[in-house]
Amino acid sequence: MQINYQVLILKILEAINYTGDKEKFVKDFVTNTQLQTFAALAETLSPEKQKKLAEDTVSVQEDQEKALNILKEYFTEEQIQKAFEEAGIGEIKGLLESVKNTLNEEQKQSVVSLFKETSPTNNT
Repeated sequence: MQINYQVLILKILEAINYTGDKEKFVKDFVTNTQLQTFAALAETLSPEKQKKLAEDTVSVQEDQEKALNILKEYFTEEQIQKAFEEAGIGEIKGLLESVKNTLNEEQKQSVVSLFKETSPTNNT
C-alpha cells in the first residue's frame, strides 16, 4: 500500500490543531523525507558510486523529477519506494514524538483514530 504522505500529514496537523502554515509544513516534511531517502539509499552504495551519485545530483537538487530519474539509474523503483516509506514513517514518528506531551486527550484520540482509518488492515 502506497501512502500519500501529503494528505496524511495534513490530516495529522488538523487532528492536533496545528495553527501554523500547513502547506509549508507539508512541503518541508516531503523535502526532509526525500533527503532522508536519498541519504539512506546513498549509504548502500560503494564510496565510488556515492561520489558519482553526489556529482550527478548536485545540479538538480531543486528539480525532484530529475533527481528521481538519477536515483533510478542506481536503484529500482521498489528500492526507492521502500526507502521513502521508511523515511516517511521515521519523520511521522519524529513529529508525533515531538508533540505528544502537548496534546490533550481529544487530540490524542483524533490521531489514534486517524491511524486506525488509514491502517492497511482496514482497507479490505
